[in-house]
Amino acid sequence: MKFKIFFLLILNILLIGCSREERNMHKRNNIEQKLLLKTTNQLEKEKQVKFSGFGGSSDNGLTMLSLSFETDKDYDIQTGRELIVYCAEEFLKNINSDEKIRPYLKNYPFVSKNIEVSVYPQNKNNLTDKLEIISFSHGNIRYYIRDENKKLIIIHAETYEEALKKSSK
Repeated sequence: MKFKIFFLLILNILLIGCSREERNMHKRNNIEQKLLLKTTNQLEKEKQVKFSGFGGSSDNGLTMLSLSFETDKDYDIQTGRELIVYCAEEFLKNINSDEKIRPYLKNYPFVSKNIEVSVYPQNKNNLTDKLEIISFSHGNIRYYIRDENKKLIIIHAETYEEALKKSSK
């Protein structure tokens, strides 16, 4: 939490005294950061995940936003699916319900292909059947484990629509 507030403060200080175009970009970044902060705080509270990163891309408007989290819990495919679908649905809901961000979105409403969410379970016990990464991007979810040689491998992949149907959300 302190890191997020510190980051926003530094970003605001660096952008003081900018041109009109730069101030508009600063305003968009500020709105974007508040949206990401709202979503990370919500998911940290509701799903006991810890914020670890964010990102996005823009081409004459925001085309993609991303969030990353870590967690101390172990996940198999079904519980990982439930988590990633919940996070993605809440992220999309927060984006699409935020009227301040809408003018900066390349397309409204944002859809699943406009977001990325990654979760990194810590798997402290090095269990071979527990997930190391749950990654949602470009409309697809991939579930990774480490094999006996500690190499990451995809053990399952599905579209977001398939995961939604299998999820209890």
